[in-house]
Amino acid sequence: MSPNVQIEIRSWQKYPGEKESTEPIVERAVGRSRFAAGKLHILYDSESGAGEPKLRTHLIFDRNRMEVRRHGQIESAMVFECGLSSETDYITPYGRIPMKITTTFLKAEKTETAVKISLRYELFAGGGEAVFCRMEICVKK
Repeated sequence: MSPNVQIEIRSWQKYPGEKESTEPIVERAVGRSRFAAGKLHILYDSESGAGEPKLRTHLIFDRNRMEVRRHGQIESAMVFECGLSSETDYITPYGRIPMKITTTFLKAEKTETAVKISLRYELFAGGGEAVFCRMEICVKK
């Protein structure tokens, strides 16, 4: 594991009948990363809310596929693979929400000091209409 990598995740959403948000939701954390069996693993903790326990997030990236596993107040295991759909449950203290994710774009760029992952997907939660989502993940040494 590489200690103290800087992680920044920026995300935008577009709800039915609305314009895409112009200001991203930004999450920053210090975490750890490692390569194992050809996959990039990124682990970090983040606050889930005021006074609530931390969320542990594990990102696993393998060229054309990314998994996002979250544990804590919220439990989820989302899979993103370009051109494919996956289904999962988003488990909260208030109940389980079924989700379907259709990935439309997934790309990674690696430099000497950073890995940048760009992602676009449609999210269907609880049987509702599609929310169009865009995410950019940057992991720096």
